[in-house]
Amino acid sequence: MTTLSHADDFSATPARLGEVLTSQSLVEARAALAGGDVAVPQVEVAADGSSRLAFTVSLTPEMAPEKFRKFIPGSRDVQIEETWSAPGADGSRTGTLHAVMEKPTVSFHATTRIEATATGSRRVIDGDLEVKIPLLGGTVEKQAVARVPRAFAMDAALVEKLLG
Repeated sequence: MTTLSHADDFSATPARLGEVLTSQSLVEARAALAGGDVAVPQVEVAADGSSRLAFTVSLTPEMAPEKFRKFIPGSRDVQIEETWSAPGADGSRTGTLHAVMEKPTVSFHATTRIEATATGSRRVIDGDLEVKIPLLGGTVEKQAVARVPRAFAMDAALVEKLLG
């Protein structure tokens, strides 16, 4: 298991960032970016403003690094779920992010938060990435960890675009 921490700064207020991070538009954009076949994205917002966002994307072996494709027999579903608390008085929020693929098992479980900064807001993600493949899990995990910064940067670009 590898622990990862990441933060992105945005010029928007925490309240505005929270609106975008809990929007149907962002879930649809993330699903499209993931490629593969995507199940209908879901966004549920409670009366208090807390929310749950989820989608499932079906990935093919061709989407994995070539040397690991033989361990992915056929397409695999990746289930992604994100929850956010109701916004605080300043728009700050806390949440969770879970992404899981079964057989081989690859999972990312994180806590998230939106906080105010002097110039806008910051999204912070602190989580654990784990790959469970007998004998090769550590090697595959290192490859996956190397790709995470790019994935976070791509997601931040989507958020920036939706912030306008």
